[in-house]
Amino acid sequence: VATWGQGRAAEAPVDLASLGKAITAVCVAALVDEGRLAYDDTARDILHLPAAAPVTIGQLLSHATGLDRDHTQRPMAWWKDDPTPRWAEITPRALDRARLTGGPRFYYSNENYAVLGTVIERVTGEPYETACRTRVLDRAGVEGHASARFAAYLPFGGWAMSVAVVDSIDTAVGV
Repeated sequence: VATWGQGRAAEAPVDLASLGKAITAVCVAALVDEGRLAYDDTARDILHLPAAAPVTIGQLLSHATGLDRDHTQRPMAWWKDDPTPRWAEITPRALDRARLTGGPRFYYSNENYAVLGTVIERVTGEPYETACRTRVLDRAGVEGHASARFAAYLPFGGWAMSVAVVDSIDTAVGV
């Protein structure tokens, strides 16, 4: 097996962008396994937002909330290079009941994962990065961190990590 970096060190971290949503999804699955969350729980109940849309954790994970277009696209350009977490400020607008389109339907949106980031923080009482590092990255034995450029949207696209396998495959699978 060979590794090359195409103009950079192969071990150098790269921004995962939307691929980082997988870390959020696995973090949610870990919380379900811990019994702290269920896929049919609603975000509005967890976050104590009674007027919010009644979308479930499962719908958020699968982008099947029935919410309309993604309102993060324009401000994401302004949030680059600013590590201020933005997911909690996105959540109330993302869950605005008036944005429902008539029942669950698929629409890929960063807002779904922004809401999940807020849910993770509420359920764990920890910052999103800490909660998911412990439950996902540490358990998998991989290094990752908030991207210097995109930390503002960590749950939906702000992770950075190396894609190179640093350890041997025997160690990784416990042989």
